Amino acid sequence: EMPTPSLAMKIAAMRVAMPRVPKRGRNEHSRYDYATSADITNAVLEQCNAQGIVWHVSLGDITTAPTPKGGSIVSTVRMTITLIDSESGEEATYHWAGTGADTADKGLYKAITRGTAYFWMTLLMIPTGDDPEADEETDRQATAGVTRGHRDRGAELDAALADAAPRQPAQPAGSHLITD
Repeated sequence: EMPTPSLAMKIAAMRVAMPRVPKRGRNEHSRYDYATSADITNAVLEQCNAQGIVWHVSLGDITTAPTPKGGSIVSTVRMTITLIDSESGEEATYHWAGTGADTADKGLYKAITRGTAYFWMTLLMIPTGDDPEADEETDRQATAGVTRGHRDRGAELDAALADAAPRQPAQPAGSHLITD
């Protein structure tokens, strides 16, 4: 009889099997597309069911504050997300936080929903079909500013700077890994 895979091995298997989640949501105000929480949750739930993993979210500290320009309230919630292997009982606990803004009473629910979705996107490295850090215009402007005094080496220096520029992974807006 084969031994039961560890929870870590099951999470790794979920990461490998995770499909791309398309960006079907649209923020018209800020003009960007995003993967909806429902689409992320459905993809994660399918993989969790296949691996026999259940999860539980417990809420911790909740804070609210008005946005700098007013009109909305930003809610921040600390969460403990526990993954449980239904076969072995093995558990993994993660401390996370989410933020959500709303003009009425939905900020806390947005913080929980988006925070949980970003937790899964981060843990399982869920692809959405693009590079959120790709911003060619910003990169071009930054490189132009650095090389302004070096026009004699122009393209050569631009290429060297582009190749040498460190790439930092972005912390998704709306969520934070808490390391106490």
